[in-house]
Amino acid sequence: MVRGRLLEGEPMSRHTSLRVGGPARMMLLARDVDDVVAATSWAREEDWPCLVIGLGTNLLVSDQGFPGLVVKTHPGLGQTVWEEESVRVEAGSSLASLAREAIGRGRAGLEFAVGIPGTVGGALVGNAGAHGHSLGELVLEAEVLTDQGERRTWPPGKLEFGYRTSSLQRLAAVVLSVRLRLGHEERDRLRARAEEFLRRRRRSQPLGQPSAGCVFRNPPGRSAGELLDRCGLKGMKRGGAEVSSVHANFIINRGGATAADVLELMRRMREAVCQRFGVLLEPEVRTVGFEEPVW
Repeated sequence: MVRGRLLEGEPMSRHTSLRVGGPARMMLLARDVDDVVAATSWAREEDWPCLVIGLGTNLLVSDQGFPGLVVKTHPGLGQTVWEEESVRVEAGSSLASLAREAIGRGRAGLEFAVGIPGTVGGALVGNAGAHGHSLGELVLEAEVLTDQGERRTWPPGKLEFGYRTSSLQRLAAVVLSVRLRLGHEERDRLRARAEEFLRRRRRSQPLGQPSAGCVFRNPPGRSAGELLDRCGLKGMKRGGAEVSSVHANFIINRGGATAADVLELMRRMREAVCQRFGVLLEPEVRTVGFEEPVW
């Protein structure tokens, strides 16, 4: 028995930041951690594929949708407990909102995250970061649900944080909550630092337009956006999807874009960089629901 709302045939386009994606066979708007545990256990027993999402950032869902159960943690899993040297926060909490609250409390460490979309859980899985900082640097421990349905508390070493990656991806574990180490600093200094980070983001990224964030990871020692820009790809279109004229590593939905449009642009972008620079870009956007391997 779950407490959250169950939706049948719910369009994933309503739950992804790129605003594309076909229907989920079933979606649960989870109310709490127990809902996530119960729903994922049921999916395993019924042999249904299961996808756990937060705000659907960094996610490209196929036009055919998802043939199983989607469990959405936002905003149900949003409890936050502030401690003297840390904060314990559930996976469905908005990372940007958490960062703003931390600043208001005079708690230091999350200023880099004020402009990062998505939930704490998703950010942890992908070790989200900006301006030379990443979430994994602050983690003291995380409560996860393993692919066998076991609740475990993992230390940072078990989470194996790397550049936009963690062991959570490889081990298919679901984040339930995380405890982050935060310092203490004057609010005005924290606000000033956060505002500078936001100014940089506004100058360099297409904010306010539907996107899935950076499409490709930066290859070692290089910038994916710069390589794509040097290939002259800004403004390239496919249907309603377009490579941003502001940042070449973003694809925006100009209206009516399909997942097929986005995927085709990603393939063209990747091929152009490979042909010109001999660099094979690795996607940062996660693709879901496609019948055949995408790459």
